[in-house]
Amino acid sequence: MKIKQWAVAAVSAAAAAVMWIYPCSGETTEATTTTTTAASNVSTTTTTRPIMDALQYDIIGDEVTIRSFTWLNESVVTIPDTIEGKPVTKIGQYAFQYCFADEVILPKTVREIGDYSFMGCEYLQSMTIPRDCESIGFSAFEDCYRLANIVIPDTVSEIGYCAFDSTAFIQQITDDFIILGDGVLYAYQGDASVTDVTVPDTAKTISYYAFADQRSIQSITIPDSVTQILDGAFDNCAQLGSIHAPATFANLQQDALINTKWFQQYPGDFITLGNILVAYRGNDLEVTVPDTVSIIGHSAFEGNPYITTVHLPASITEIRKAAFYKCTSLQVVTTADSIMRIDEMAFKFCRALQFINIGSKLECIGAQAFVACDDLQSLTLPVTVTSVGEKALGYRYDIGTESFSKAEGFTVYSNAEAVKQYGKDESVAVEIYADEATMTTPQITTTTTTTLSTARDAGTITPSKNWLIPVGIGGVLILGAMIAIALNARRKKAKS
Repeated sequence: MKIKQWAVAAVSAAAAAVMWIYPCSGETTEATTTTTTAASNVSTTTTTRPIMDALQYDIIGDEVTIRSFTWLNESVVTIPDTIEGKPVTKIGQYAFQYCFADEVILPKTVREIGDYSFMGCEYLQSMTIPRDCESIGFSAFEDCYRLANIVIPDTVSEIGYCAFDSTAFIQQITDDFIILGDGVLYAYQGDASVTDVTVPDTAKTISYYAFADQRSIQSITIPDSVTQILDGAFDNCAQLGSIHAPATFANLQQDALINTKWFQQYPGDFITLGNILVAYRGNDLEVTVPDTVSIIGHSAFEGNPYITTVHLPASITEIRKAAFYKCTSLQVVTTADSIMRIDEMAFKFCRALQFINIGSKLECIGAQAFVACDDLQSLTLPVTVTSVGEKALGYRYDIGTESFSKAEGFTVYSNAEAVKQYGKDESVAVEIYADEATMTTPQITTTTTTTLSTARDAGTITPSKNWLIPVGIGGVLILGAMIAIALNARRKKAKS
């Protein structure tokens, strides 16, 4: 018996058992035919069944995600465009993993193909990605050894790591730069002797681990067409010391560059590429970002345990995803009147944060931007805000139970309609201003003493929210006078 026939028999038995234990809703009639091959005297059974008996799915809002497919012995599987009158927009994680079908026809409505969704489908030979599709997940088609023909439309702008590894499709590409979909540089496979590399201007995204382990590369030139560099893009490019790049990127992830000579040997505490702050690696309590920076990059300060105060210059327009994530000692952020975006999780788990002045130009606040800022009692937002993400404001988070809860007593002050709507939807207190001018934030003065810095550097004191003593009404912190008085009293006592 052929290998696939053995697989058919085994999987059919398993599927039958599953269907006996977990029968699909509704009764269906199956038509069964038996074919006997004279030469081998082997009987094979072909079962025809409605596709809906094989699919399991979730309806989320007005869209359908395919969760799993119970395969028997179908060679061709056609997924319907709609289920229960709603469009099928996503193929979920693992949905068709290890399916033995030769062909799966996706509905034209699909926008996302999830991680590992077709991984190990070793009999899959061809695939057409629908024109509405935008992303293909990690290892989505990995180990589909026979997959030689695949159509990827130019609507696909994100392709996950190993999405097509070990497929006939990727192995037959001999170009130095494998560029797929909408300019996604999936992988570089140039000669190992090349030290200076120029990315072609047909690339828009340098994808996950595209140049990983290319240890011979010493310099790279990135064209203006590239707007994204994703995690691990230059992982273990140990000799990469020179990067010629555009002034800015729509998405530059810190881990893209972290394991390069360029990152490791960058002079100073502020690591920048163009006008983006890629990372801060200092341990000062009070930090002033240089005015050459206009974007606080993805995870730039993430996990820094020292910082208590950050001053952002007038040049800053964006604070990107997780920029200050888990800065556990951060209490004060002062800004100029220039910030337009605060992305998702930007200040998540900054539990000591008590004050941040936003300015009058902010337009967007991402999901969970201020979750678990437990000491933040209020936030003032300008009328320019047009978008507030899910659970962006007024929520705590319990790591142990992995659950959200409302931050009692938290209030947002704003005249923006989007903020008012957020307050209604999330039951978060929103108070409007009679006069927008009252939203101007008083200047905050902070003092960091040599004594505290010396103790910290010696390792005898761990920075915490107690380094700064915030005093005031409505989030106004007056620090300098209190600390100065305390230190002066201590000096007098020491002298006496």
